[in-house]
Amino acid sequence: MALQPWRTGKVIRIENETADTRRFWIQVPELDSFDFEPGQFVTLDLPIHEKPNKRWRSYSIASWPDGTNVFELVIVLDKDGLGTNHLFNDIVVGDELSFRGPQGVFTLRLPLDEDLVLICTGTGIAPFRSMVHHIKNKQLAHKISISFLVAVQKIPYCIIKSWNNCKRYYRAFTICLFCQESIGKENRVMYMKCMKKYVQAKSRPAFIYADGKVCWMKQEND
Repeated sequence: MALQPWRTGKVIRIENETADTRRFWIQVPELDSFDFEPGQFVTLDLPIHEKPNKRWRSYSIASWPDGTNVFELVIVLDKDGLGTNHLFNDIVVGDELSFRGPQGVFTLRLPLDEDLVLICTGTGIAPFRSMVHHIKNKQLAHKISISFLVAVQKIPYCIIKSWNNCKRYYRAFTICLFCQESIGKENRVMYMKCMKKYVQAKSRPAFIYADGKVCWMKQEND
């Protein structure tokens, strides 16, 4: 996959989802259509350090391909992070952001012959939101199981809305939601419970997708 050039994006909309979760819509004026595959990400070059590699921050694309030149990011504030603090405190509608993308191979394997088990934490659900809506929009009838671990009071409304929309189209769309006040080293146990519950209930093969925080899951279950 060829490395994408750096482009200039314009922030056209910002919405607060929770106290520390924000949605950014970015338009790419130089393109008629910003084409990407669900599950890919973009890298922002933020003015937070002199060295380029310390300025780069990567975020999964939370929207799905729709033929426009706009994409959406759902970002959680890290109080100790230079990147998210800049985005939350300095960026307003009309500002420009330097970015490169789309990038990444964390994408759907087509054709979809097996069930999908999607495992993530927090806004790690962003690429899965993109995947699920893409499947719906392309009318790819499929059985999807999402295991989502997050502090219950921090679930963004846009995610809840996505779940409800998918339930209308897919009777087999299910969610295994583990709620905790914090997400820490006990993640492994919770993820294993997700997997055990799925394996016990199903006898057919499935593809397991896990966000960056749980990439070991695929390795341990190959």
